[in-house]
Amino acid sequence: MNSFGPNMTLAKALLEAGQHEVALQYFGLCRVFWKMDRGQLDQWIDEVNRGLCPNFGVNLIYWHEYSWRNKSEQAAAPSGPSAFQSHINLPPVAPVGRF
Repeated sequence: MNSFGPNMTLAKALLEAGQHEVALQYFGLCRVFWKMDRGQLDQWIDEVNRGLCPNFGVNLIYWHEYSWRNKSEQAAAPSGPSAFQSHINLPPVAPVGRF
């Protein structure tokens, strides 16, 4: 992931929901490990700061495209956050109370 970068589906969803500051924080977290971004993060940050939603290109599709071996496997898979956790074998996340 440090060479081709993270999937930007979350960033796109945040921007579409009007959560621009959170998306910018996500870019900052990505910068910690994505050292070979070739200026892509700076470009996306600039576009968000100008009120645009960047074209994330392949950073929107590669995880989804390559994580499933075929469409029937994808169709049979459960959806939602718990499905993602089971796909990568993480334990369930405990609910967090309000602050």
